[in-house]
Amino acid sequence: MIRLDRKELLDLASNVILANTPYSLYHAIVKTSAFGRMKRECSPQQLEQYYDKITERPRRTEIELGITYCVLLVLLTADNFPNAIDASRLLWGEAIKELIQKSGRATQSIIIAPSVARPTLLHQQSPGSRGLF
Repeated sequence: MIRLDRKELLDLASNVILANTPYSLYHAIVKTSAFGRMKRECSPQQLEQYYDKITERPRRTEIELGITYCVLLVLLTADNFPNAIDASRLLWGEAIKELIQKSGRATQSIIIAPSVARPTLLHQQSPGSRGLF
């Protein structure tokens, strides 16, 4: 697990406090620097272990909730993460999971090669004409 600084912790906690819907919480957390750092610097296995550890506790502070929701979002949007995450451990976990699935957020990069366009020439002559000249 990475070490988050005080500003990142307070950003996550304030997002939990100020969010009034799962949608607003999702979008607020995705914009934080903590989300980006976790996505870049932590392996899905580390995050899964931390998520299991922190969600075992019955009571959590706003800071712990912010970190936990952030970890959940990183796991749900991770590339090639086959393990199922129990989002129901958090009050808005299932709603956020459903939101991500419905929104079609890309979890893999797929490159689609465009086809090469070949011009098609159509020649049409009116009846009785002898060509262009």
